[in-house]
Amino acid sequence: MLILEWRSGKRCALPWARLIDATLEDGELLLSFVGREVTFYGLNLGGLLDSVVECRLEKVWELPDDYRPPADLKRPCVSKIEVRESDC
Repeated sequence: MLILEWRSGKRCALPWARLIDATLEDGELLLSFVGREVTFYGLNLGGLLDSVVECRLEKVWELPDDYRPPADLKRPCVSKIEVRESDC
């Protein structure tokens, strides 16, 4: 399962078995599941995509609104998570 956690405290778990595909473009990572699409916004999201490909991503959470990452940050930094219903 992939656990998503918003800064509000809301949590959601999605089954990896329903993952259709993953796309990284223009600083956004889109995960398409059967019936839902999850978009992550932030920095260094290639690291999240690598974790998806390697089947080791377990949890993603939004950072606080006031968090400002250092300029030399190398790890993924998620500022916003959106989940939408999809037709797939």
